Amino acid sequence: MESGGLRPEPARRREVSCPPVRALAPARPIDLLALVALALALRLAMAWTIPLAAGGPDPNCAPDERAHFTFVRALAAGRAPTWPDETDSIYGAFLPTPYLLHAALLAAGRDAVGPGRFAPAEPWARGYQAARLGSALLGALACAALALAAGTWTSSRGASLVVGAAAALYPQFVFLGAYTNADAFTLCAGALHAWAVARWATRGEGAPGLAAVGATAGLVLVGKMSGYFLLPPTAAWLTWAAVARRAPARALGAALLASAAVAVPVLSWNAVRNGGDVLGLGRYHRFLAEVFGGHDGRSEPRAWELFRWYLTHSAFGTFRNMDVHLPGRFFAVAWGLFAAGVAVGLARLARADRPTRRGAAWLALTVATNLALVAYNCFFVDFSPQGRYVLLSVLLLAGVAIWAPVAPLSRIGGARLRWVWPAACLAFLTASAIQAEVLVYRTACRPPAAAAILPARPPGRPAGQRVISSAGEPP
Repeated sequence: MESGGLRPEPARRREVSCPPVRALAPARPIDLLALVALALALRLAMAWTIPLAAGGPDPNCAPDERAHFTFVRALAAGRAPTWPDETDSIYGAFLPTPYLLHAALLAAGRDAVGPGRFAPAEPWARGYQAARLGSALLGALACAALALAAGTWTSSRGASLVVGAAAALYPQFVFLGAYTNADAFTLCAGALHAWAVARWATRGEGAPGLAAVGATAGLVLVGKMSGYFLLPPTAAWLTWAAVARRAPARALGAALLASAAVAVPVLSWNAVRNGGDVLGLGRYHRFLAEVFGGHDGRSEPRAWELFRWYLTHSAFGTFRNMDVHLPGRFFAVAWGLFAAGVAVGLARLARADRPTRRGAAWLALTVATNLALVAYNCFFVDFSPQGRYVLLSVLLLAGVAIWAPVAPLSRIGGARLRWVWPAACLAFLTASAIQAEVLVYRTACRPPAAAAILPARPPGRPAGQRVISSAGEPP
């Protein structure tokens, strides 16, 4: 009952920030240097092997590298030409950000870096190895970011080393870092974002770390659209944290501003270049219709079978122009290890703390969004089921698969069994990486005078029939 005519003051809604759920255990600098050195060594060795414009009818020995390099060469000369008015490379329509490091290295080292195993037969390809160094460096940085993300989540230096080494050795990721492309930047930005999300989550899902989440989301926005799948799951988690009063509104606003500060200048620049076509999608659809003649999965016989076959194989070990694969036994072992490790990780969620479960939900939603967007692109835009579009999701799940069995093995056999599973996985990935290097060396695209091997193809596919895009990749 009120007294003296005074009403009780309404309770204020307080913003609650949880304390850190676990102590951070960042990897040591020497660990990161070793991982970067391993990643660079493998990628540069493969880059030396792969020719460009070696004299054959197709200048490419990696997916659409000529068109990527054409745009990089223009950027290195201080120009940013648009398609179709100023360049024949469709990549001139997209955001230039993924190529800026390649262009800087080409401008600085065009004459200082040798041509690799095969000297180019065309003058336009001069300096291509310098540009490829950009992909190798971005791949090495992504390996370091994934290592830091694993160490942050688990508070374990061992997890950081194991997951980072797995990323460095992963054969498809090695190939991605060995030629000029935009996916290297996109995957690196995604790995940095995953690390930022891990730092924010393990610090209590409050204000600390939110600015980095926003800034790395901006990096994702200025990469290829194939990397945008990370953003809806992160936005959902941030919204949940705000509703639960863990993330303060002011910190969320600062994160949004950090994202805009990174992305808006680049998006605005591209809008001006393209006459209002911010992401270049309008020009890309025009390219498919008028130049490339792309087709979607609705007109492709046995589309789902081919979608599954190419996506699963090219997410682990498919090289050259999507026509050379690792031997079948490597895929069988990889899928077996992957499935077993992920199954253990799912089983451990029953006893996991709430932040870990939220992290698992973020990862599951990330993978589902990634697959949905790739399927939409293949069946409604252009049929191109290439594994690099799901590679970050695969690497994140592979990290779970490699580290999740460690704790159960420790309870069963103590220190004697603790490292058996990750050691076996790394031994397999080492063998896969070596096999990939040898395979790419032996099957390098050469002039017609040099015999080439017959490309592998999925069962029942007639030789010479077009299956996927080999040029004008979807953004």
